[in-house]
Parts: sequence; structure tokens; C-alpha cells
Amino acid sequence: MAFEMEELEERLLKTEDVIIWKNDENELIHTNFYLGVGLVFNKDGQLMFNPGQIITIDQLSSTWKGKIEIYRKKD
Repeated sequence: MAFEMEELEERLLKTEDVIIWKNDENELIHTNFYLGVGLVFNKDGQLMFNPGQIITIDQLSSTWKGKIEIYRKKD
């Protein structure tokens, strides 16, 4: 599912969803893994100096804007 919104709405997510952020040119700019209970696994960069972190949906939405695609494992 793909849509544009200012804030990512937790009600649209299920645990283990992958959230992909794209810019206006439809280029991938960031990804996250939804952990459930309003938390995502986030890593701002690919270097070992960029630590992985667990942050809230609110923190994520305040940093990233654009088109969001949610990928979900089929049952």
C-alpha cells in the first residue's frame, strides 16, 4: 500500500511491516522495520558509526516526509 501523509499512522501498521519512504522523484530515501506498540527499528545511515536504534512512530514522522509504502509478509 502506498500513500502520502504528514505523519505515519500507527493504526495502518502491523508488527513486522517494512516502511519505505520515497521522495518526490519516487526514489527510496529511507526504510524502517515496525516492531509493534508504536516502535520502529531505525538506522540513519549505512556506516558502522551510524547505530541502530529503536524509536517511536512520532520521532520517525518528525524526521522523514514523503511518500510511504508499507510492505507486509503474506499470511
